[in-house]
Amino acid sequence: MPFRWHTSGIEICFDCIEYAFNFDLPEEIADQMSFRDLRNIVADFVAWTNDLYSSAMEHRKGDLNANIVTVLSNEKQIDVNAAGEFARSYLEGKLLDFLRTKAELLGQSDSREERTFGERLRQYIFGMECWYSGVIAWSSQLKRYSSAETS
Repeated sequence: MPFRWHTSGIEICFDCIEYAFNFDLPEEIADQMSFRDLRNIVADFVAWTNDLYSSAMEHRKGDLNANIVTVLSNEKQIDVNAAGEFARSYLEGKLLDFLRTKAELLGQSDSREERTFGERLRQYIFGMECWYSGVIAWSSQLKRYSSAETS
């Protein structure tokens, strides 16, 4: 999935979270394996969600190279509907992973005496939650991927 993260501009969006809240994420947070796991979960969630919503439009246009639904269909030798269902199930699991990892990270930060550490972590996680909620809202509410807009 790192290829997909780079082709969809996901990496820069993580930096935008820091910019939006006007702070630099302490290296002590950024270097934690569980924090990196959380970023990877969100990156997958954003990329796969976009691919699920854009799949039909991309198939109509013949643009089939990087969409995860097409990749899964080819890799698993299943039709695109089954690949879409596989991707949805994967995302459900990723959401559970996110909630578990978030709780783990916040539990670790609550045990620290340094208040700024926990505040920054909470802000950053909130930024990630806003981002992927926004991706879902944007993808489902706008007409970008509807047949009327893409024909």
